[in-house]
Amino acid sequence: MLALIATPFVFFFLIASLLYLPPVQKWAVGMAVEYASEATGMDVSIGHLSLRFPLDIQLDNISVCKKNNDQTEQNDTILSVERAICNVDFHSILDGRIGIDILQFDNAGVNTAEYIPDSRIKGRVGYALLTCEAIDLKNDSILLDKIQLSNASFEVCLSDTAKQDTTTSETPWVVTFNDINVSKTGVAVVLPGDTLTVRAGIGNLNVSDGLLDLKKGIYSIDVFTVNNSDVKYDNLAYNPTNQLDYNHLLIKELNVGIKSIYYSEDSLSLSVSAGNFVEKSGLRLSELSGQIGMSGNCLIANDLIASTPYSSLSGNLIFDMNTFSSESHGQMNLMMECSIGKDDIAIVSANVLEEEIIRQLPKQANFIAKAHGNSEHIKVENLSFDIHNMFSGHIICDVTNIADMKRMAANFNLEINETQGGSINGNIDYKPNICYNANLSLQNIALKRYIPIANIGPLSANINIKGQGYDLNSTNTDFNIDANISKLKYAGDDFSGSAMQCRFTDGMLFADITSTAAHAQGNVSFEGMLSQNNTSATFGINLSNLDLNFFDIVDSPFKIGACGHIDIDSDFKNNHALYGHMSNLCITDSAQTYHPDDIELNILAHADTTDIDVVCGDFKLCANANEGYSSLMEVYGIISEEINRQWTERTIDESNLRRKLPTATLYMKTGHENPLARFMSYIGYGFSSAYIDMKTSPVAGINGTLSVDTLNTNGILLDKISANLISDTDKISYDISIANGQDNPQYSFAALLKCEVINDGTTCTLTIDDKNGMRGIDIGISAVVEAEHIGLKFHDRPQILGYKEFMPNKNNAIRIGKGMRLSSDVMLVADDGVGFRLYTNDANVDALQDLTLSVYKLDLASIFSILPYTPNVKGVLNGDFHAIVDKESTSISSNIDVSNLSYENSPIGNISTEIVYMPHSDGSHYVDGIIYKEDKEIATLSGTYVFGKEDYIDAKLMLKDMPVDVINGFIPDKILGMRGYGNGELNVVGNVSKPKINGILNLEEASFISLPYGIELKIDDDAVRIEDSRIYFDKFQFYDNASNPLIMNGSLDFSDFEHIWANLTVGGKNILIIDAKENKYSEAYGKAYVNIFSNIKGELSRLNVKAKLDVLPTTNLYYILRDSPLTTDNRLKELVTFTDFNDSIPVSKMLPTVEGVDVDLSIGIHDGAHITCWLNSNHSNYLDIIGNGDLRMQYSQEKMLLTGRYTISSGEMKYSLPIIPLKTFVISEDSYLDFTGDMMNPRMNITATEKVRTSVNDNNGSRMVEFDCGVKLTKTLQDMGLEFLISAPEDNSVSDALNTLSLEERGKLAVTMLTTGMYLNENSSSNITMNSALSAFLQQEINNIAGSALRTLDLSVGLENNTLADGTMSMDYSFKFAKRFWNNRVSVSIGGKISSKPQSSGRSNSFFDNIEMQYRLSDTSNQYLRLFYKHDVYDYLEGYLDQYGAGYVWKRKLQNFKDIFKFKSSNMPIIPVRRDSIVVNRNNTTQNK
Repeated sequence: MLALIATPFVFFFLIASLLYLPPVQKWAVGMAVEYASEATGMDVSIGHLSLRFPLDIQLDNISVCKKNNDQTEQNDTILSVERAICNVDFHSILDGRIGIDILQFDNAGVNTAEYIPDSRIKGRVGYALLTCEAIDLKNDSILLDKIQLSNASFEVCLSDTAKQDTTTSETPWVVTFNDINVSKTGVAVVLPGDTLTVRAGIGNLNVSDGLLDLKKGIYSIDVFTVNNSDVKYDNLAYNPTNQLDYNHLLIKELNVGIKSIYYSEDSLSLSVSAGNFVEKSGLRLSELSGQIGMSGNCLIANDLIASTPYSSLSGNLIFDMNTFSSESHGQMNLMMECSIGKDDIAIVSANVLEEEIIRQLPKQANFIAKAHGNSEHIKVENLSFDIHNMFSGHIICDVTNIADMKRMAANFNLEINETQGGSINGNIDYKPNICYNANLSLQNIALKRYIPIANIGPLSANINIKGQGYDLNSTNTDFNIDANISKLKYAGDDFSGSAMQCRFTDGMLFADITSTAAHAQGNVSFEGMLSQNNTSATFGINLSNLDLNFFDIVDSPFKIGACGHIDIDSDFKNNHALYGHMSNLCITDSAQTYHPDDIELNILAHADTTDIDVVCGDFKLCANANEGYSSLMEVYGIISEEINRQWTERTIDESNLRRKLPTATLYMKTGHENPLARFMSYIGYGFSSAYIDMKTSPVAGINGTLSVDTLNTNGILLDKISANLISDTDKISYDISIANGQDNPQYSFAALLKCEVINDGTTCTLTIDDKNGMRGIDIGISAVVEAEHIGLKFHDRPQILGYKEFMPNKNNAIRIGKGMRLSSDVMLVADDGVGFRLYTNDANVDALQDLTLSVYKLDLASIFSILPYTPNVKGVLNGDFHAIVDKESTSISSNIDVSNLSYENSPIGNISTEIVYMPHSDGSHYVDGIIYKEDKEIATLSGTYVFGKEDYIDAKLMLKDMPVDVINGFIPDKILGMRGYGNGELNVVGNVSKPKINGILNLEEASFISLPYGIELKIDDDAVRIEDSRIYFDKFQFYDNASNPLIMNGSLDFSDFEHIWANLTVGGKNILIIDAKENKYSEAYGKAYVNIFSNIKGELSRLNVKAKLDVLPTTNLYYILRDSPLTTDNRLKELVTFTDFNDSIPVSKMLPTVEGVDVDLSIGIHDGAHITCWLNSNHSNYLDIIGNGDLRMQYSQEKMLLTGRYTISSGEMKYSLPIIPLKTFVISEDSYLDFTGDMMNPRMNITATEKVRTSVNDNNGSRMVEFDCGVKLTKTLQDMGLEFLISAPEDNSVSDALNTLSLEERGKLAVTMLTTGMYLNENSSSNITMNSALSAFLQQEINNIAGSALRTLDLSVGLENNTLADGTMSMDYSFKFAKRFWNNRVSVSIGGKISSKPQSSGRSNSFFDNIEMQYRLSDTSNQYLRLFYKHDVYDYLEGYLDQYGAGYVWKRKLQNFKDIFKFKSSNMPIIPVRRDSIVVNRNNTTQNK
């Protein structure tokens, strides 16, 4: 019986024991696999199974694949596991529980394919481990000990639609776990359309002590942490940017710590202990913490803290979800403190705000808010703010019934205080039924801190707004707005008293703006009825003065004044009307003030007509069309579509295009005396007259003429421009001509373009004739439009280019096919072999384009000489350009050679280049080029350029003994140039607007030169270092011709091309800044020695220069003065003005201005500095002075000021006027120039006299008297206050006679003597003999000739007629000449006289009467050594005798007599310029002080 009972158990254990045998395991695996394959319809395989006692199972190489009916397709793998291990606690099974010691997967892969509706999960798991203490089947509980997942990656693809789950089931399980760890795992979620992706890289994730009560819906976790993780979000519909991009987020270094997480159906609580990350834009979260909970409908956040390196947020919030409900009302309580940093705003708003706006934001903004209440009543107890270094304040408000706009009421009290003393105070009262009343008081608000407008001052104003309603279409809306400015200045102009009033009632809007400022004085008003169906309004304008230049609207002076009105009436459908009348027009520009005639404006538009009439003086415009405004817009669209269709279909259908034209006319005739012409001239398009007469119709087509006379634009003067358009039944003909006559001061030429458009093509001819009527260009081209291509062909006749005839080949053609592919074989060849060839390789069908242009022996001078307004370029060009374009790339290469190249007569040499250009498929463009000079490689350029929202460059430039003088030809008037060679390497990488440039530049044997000013500074051979787009100068030296160093220190920052910054110091002593002889380019020459110390700082657009310049006494400078009131070459312009009445458009030349620089320059001119100003072209008129002075020049965009005094210690002026012959005037030592601001108009106190020896007749007979005759200037350079002087210091009787005369009478005598050389008073004029007059005339002519011929020598000749006692006549010949030597250190003057009368006894006749030599002992011109000899000096005791002598002269300026004993001078600067850090030693080294 026992055996019978035990038999089943023995049999069971026997079967179970067999499962531990490998053959049985293999058989069991096969049976299981076969069954699973049949049951699932998949291919299931298990490589190996291992079962150990009691229940330790290991499966190797598990694979589950989906079968495909199509044998050509590979099966989808649904599951693959390299190894799976499961250890089950056998004893726990006997207790009704399942205990899993180990459940492990190695290298597993999963792919749900379509088995999960609306989604797909695909991924791999490197390692997964689960240990479970028990699965209690009786009590529905699971106790998990550990879950580990590492080296895994998953991709989840979601569909755009998901079926709603309508099933209901009870889940009574309770799951608890001790530890979950996920490491080195990536998860990607792809949303519909592959446009949205979310990717997470989990470095380490830990979850501990969790409870999931699925039956009660209670979930809790003790600790949740994420460390060293990344999250990336991309919306692929938008291109990424480098700023904070909400469509492309990349969060790195993510760390999160959360504790005590609890969730149930009615509550939620958690404690955030840590949170930080870094976004790719640079935004960094440093700290995140706080207690967050929700109980019922109440959200609670306590001790909430979030911070970045620049900003922080902290606070507490209690918020009932029904706070703003209209039925039951909860409560809200908020306390918050916030600090926002400028750096975070720059990151967050980089794509929204301009960089300049971000730059002006305050560094920090702090806020505190405290509020409580609900929708019935919210009270903001305090909303305070403190904006760093700008303003602070607070707002208190009460709001009731916030959910109902009609019942809502509110009251706001506002108080804002600026850090600089300004304030805003106000009250806003809002009552039910949308009634409001606001009063604001603004006091001393510093507007320039908030708006980017320079020169605007503080604002004080009162604003009152009172009304009801907002809807302008409602009859219940009524409001008033009053704003009055009590204080406001802009650029010195006072806007105080300006006001604005606005009133709206019964659908009528009234507005009035009044300005009291001098530069914006007037009134603008508006009155109109506003409705949805019709608007009728009137604009009133009464402007006394509006200065557009003052407000930076235009760049040069432009003021307008006007009075008038504009009436508007529109039904917003088909009927529109505009009437306007402007009178009392006054326009002032930089040239003049003029008053145009009244402007009449009438515009009418109805459903079927449009009429426009404008009349003002010599301007008249008439336009009309048999179409309404809307219809005209539709016709324009139809015509545009037809043109696009014909272009796409490669056809020309002129008749079809004509049928779509409206019936319309346009007539305009204008002169140059009207506002339009003045405005066109102001913006750079001046003309004397213009005419347009155009007509269009669907029958006659387009016909009309256009002409412009004397067009002046950008310095280009065109005498006549005309165009004609004629439509026939089968063609359209038009021609455009430009003609400059022989009197044109720039170019004389005639150009004509004639074209005809017919149904199958067009033909064009271009001709240009030079001023002699010779044809320089004559090119004819025909175009034929066919179905497959457009064909271009040169006419079968000689083509003229650069006066040379080129014959095209017979079958020349350029065909433009579909896809814009060219097919060409065109040759233009002259008899001497010069020519062009444009040909394609049509056999290369793989390429979209394969094009080559070859140029042979082309003389550039002949081409540029016939092309008007082109630079003077010479040289012979040879070269090839080759382009290949295919579907994926483009390649362009060139090999160019120009021999004997010159630009604007500046030789450059033999230049050749090799360039390769290749665009890449990724959008980048590759360039590789080499430049040669004289067959020697001098520069290479290679790199890539990427176009995009932010262009990117990566390039390298290498210089190899590159002659830097190649740039000289491109600098006008040779004002500046360079010599020498450059070597180095530059690397340019990054955003094109802000690239990083690094490299080294070496200049060898280099120097800066200026031919007009005789400047040459040799450049140090030291390398110039460029790092991160900054040029560093470390004791960088420039040397003058005397090897004195000018030293530069500092840097130039061009990391942002829009904002280049300089920080430089430049200094040197005894610098020979000018050392040159006169040449044809000279503006200044001679020698000029200076000491200079300067600081240059700031952005180049707002550069600040402070400097001290000393002009040393060794200076001997010659300056050619042009366009000055003293210039004698144009002195007749003050007397006579010549006008060409045929030319009503003046061609003016303006001096260039330097913008964006502030200069503060102290100038000290040492006594002894010698300056000669040539006043005319042949140098016969000049001003030669030696003096000293202290000046200060201040220059900015708004003004240029020169202050100080220049005192003349010695000098002379050789000058002639239209009625006064050439005279040499000696300038007295007490003369000076006083600069009070305007550097071109100083106040003068200059006395200049000439000694004139002439005969005087009185009762005692005739005798020779020596006069001092000249001029005195006592006013400004523009208004000299010219006073003529005459005196006779050595003749008492004549002197007494002159003193009895009035100032006017003495002036007349002086002018007469300067003009004739004779003394013509009432007593002596009757005794003038022909002999004396002839002598005076001869003396003047001899001096004029001598002064013109011997301009470097001061020579004067005198002739004296004397009547002796016996009645006979005698002639005395006198002469005097002077010369300076050795940089003006030595001066010699020699005078003499030869007489024909016999000498008195005891007196000798000597050829030289006096000789004087003076030697300057010091550079400061205050010590001289003098040697002299005088003949026939009369002494009262000894009679006539000869004098010899030597002398020592010492000049000294004294403020007090005791200063004569002080020998140490103090050279104090005029302004306190900061001392330069560079001190130059004698051994040409520098030291820092």
